[in-house]
Formats: sequence, C-alpha cells, structure tokens
Amino acid sequence: MRSAMVRGVAQRRPMAAGVGPKKVAFGQRRGVVKASEQGVVKEKQLQDEAHSWGAPSDELLIREATEEDVPTLDLDSPTFSEDLRDACVRVGFYVLKNHGVSHQVIADGFKASEEFFQQPSAAKLALAMDEAPEQPGGTGFLPVNNFKLPKRVKGNLTECFVLKREHGPRNVTLDSNPWPADLGPGWRARVERYAEEMERLCFRLLEKYAEALEVPVDELKRGFESPLWRLRFNHYPAVKAYEAHQYGISPHVDTTLFTILAQREPGLVVHSAERRAWLRVAGGAPARLVVNTGEILRNLTNDTWLSTRHYALNATSQRPRYSIPFFFCPTADYKMPVFSSFVTDECPAKYPPTSYLDGQGIAQGE
Repeated sequence: MRSAMVRGVAQRRPMAAGVGPKKVAFGQRRGVVKASEQGVVKEKQLQDEAHSWGAPSDELLIREATEEDVPTLDLDSPTFSEDLRDACVRVGFYVLKNHGVSHQVIADGFKASEEFFQQPSAAKLALAMDEAPEQPGGTGFLPVNNFKLPKRVKGNLTECFVLKREHGPRNVTLDSNPWPADLGPGWRARVERYAEEMERLCFRLLEKYAEALEVPVDELKRGFESPLWRLRFNHYPAVKAYEAHQYGISPHVDTTLFTILAQREPGLVVHSAERRAWLRVAGGAPARLVVNTGEILRNLTNDTWLSTRHYALNATSQRPRYSIPFFFCPTADYKMPVFSSFVTDECPAKYPPTSYLDGQGIAQGE
C-alpha cells in the first residue's frame, strides 16, 4: 500500500500556534536563546497567516459538521485503523467513541476544572504562567483576555490552567508544576488520575496509529519512552457576542502528535478543506472525545495527514463553557524521521529527523 500512503494533499501547510519569548526559567536547555528568536519570527508569521484565514467570530454564521465532515470512529471496531487513516488524510479530526476512559474520571476532570476557576482571582493569579522562575515554562494560569497560547491581535476570551510532564531532558515532574494550595490533595489526585487515563488512552491509540501509518509499533513507541504531555483546563465565560477577529481561543493548529479534547457542549470550530468552510463540532463528553492530528504527525507523514486549523467560541450560550484538551507529544529530544511508508523516489522526505524541542517546541515557546 506504500504508493497509496504517500498520496499528497495539495493544501498550504498552516504554521503551528506559538507564544512569545519568556523568562529564563525551569529546565531550559542549551540553545534556548536561539530557539526563542526563531519563535518570535514564527509567531509573527503565524499571526499574519491566521488573520488571513477569515475565521468567523459569530457562531450563528457557522454550519454544524455532519458525520461525513467529522466522522465518528469506534475504537473497538475491527476497521478502526483504516477508518483512522481516512479521517486523518481527509479531515484531520474525528470523534472517538468506546475510548475506554471511565466516564467518572472525565466527570471528575470537569468538576476539578470548575472548582479551579471558581477560586478568587488572587488565588488563580498566584499561579500565573511564566511568572516564577522555579515554575516550568508554559505552566500555570492565564486570565481572560490573555495573549498567549495562541497569541493574536486580540486576546483570547478564556481563562486556562496548564500542567505538563516531561520525564526527558528537562525533567519536568508533576511535583514541579504549580498546584493550587487551597484546593487540597484530593483535587490534585483527581487531576492526576485524569492525566493518567488520557496518557493510557494515547498509548492504546499509538498501536492503532502504527497500523494506520504502516510503521512497526515498536519503532513508533521508541519515540514515546518518556512522552511530553500538557493538560489544559479551559473556562469560557458566557459572552453575548464577540468582536470581529476575537474568539474564545484564536485560530491555530496544534504542535502535537495528536490532541484529545473533552467537550460537553459545542464550541470547537474546525476548518474543512473539502468544504472550504468552518464547521461547528458537537459536544458529547464523557461518552465521546474529539481527536485531531498535530503538526508533528503531519511532518512525519510528509504532509499527507492533515493538521487542521481550528478555534473555539462560546458566544451563543448564557452559561460558561468548559473544555479539557490533552496534548500528546514524543519524548522531547527524540529525533524522529519522516516515516518510510510516506517516502518514495517521486516523493522524498520533506523534513530531516527532528525532535520536538528543535521543531514544534520552538513554535510552542519551549
């Protein structure tokens, strides 16, 4: 099937969402100044490009995605790997059912998110992102109208709390993350359980991805002996209407291998290359999760699998909205080449072997 696997997708490659340069902080590695300089250039390019995407801020102008637009895949299906390949080549997003994660664990994750954002502003700001040098970069709290993750002309109308773990070159442990003291050990235990279950699901998916990619599973897993992941709690306050070019989270693509999103209500908006239109994706957590391909996987497939631009809104609801994305990446310094199943004499590798820190990590502000 190799010739089928390398069929190209004639779509201009969107750049990854990034953040600006930050203070010298926890676990930074040699060469970070150069990486930050590259990140500034990438960020400016991305801001210009994202503005040209023409993403509407009014949810009422955005049609709902159909099953054909964003397919639902059954993890227990014997055809899952084939269905996965089709979804990732054609759409870049899919809805996952029978995922095996306890519904109670997901419900506890949403409850933990609500409890965090119900805290007084002072308690949340005490955990502000990139303010304490001992705190891992890119972790902590961002208030409403923030200009990070991603940074755009107008602020993101969401507040978020981010944790990450990387038992790799920088040794970012969960203990080194900023934890809210007032919520107690039980709160942390629920959050860690959520992350553990999502990581377990990611490894289960890796085996299916290996089959869909025609890559030996052991070869693929070598890049994930100590995966980097980020867990993000998002709270979107109720908004009557957004200004033009303003969003809950601004248009971007993910810097991951893939991302798993739990959303109970609609709010995610994705771009359909086939329809040349923006589409709203239904909620469905805890029974259903949304998964999308990131820039790392797009590069590893020689631009065959789509890394699709997307954003989030909460403009038509009188209630706040919560979502929980889990961003899954390889071991941070493991250099991965373009998969051989996507390389031929007619279609040579477009990218050299690259690690997260030397590639997408720059765009992410790592």
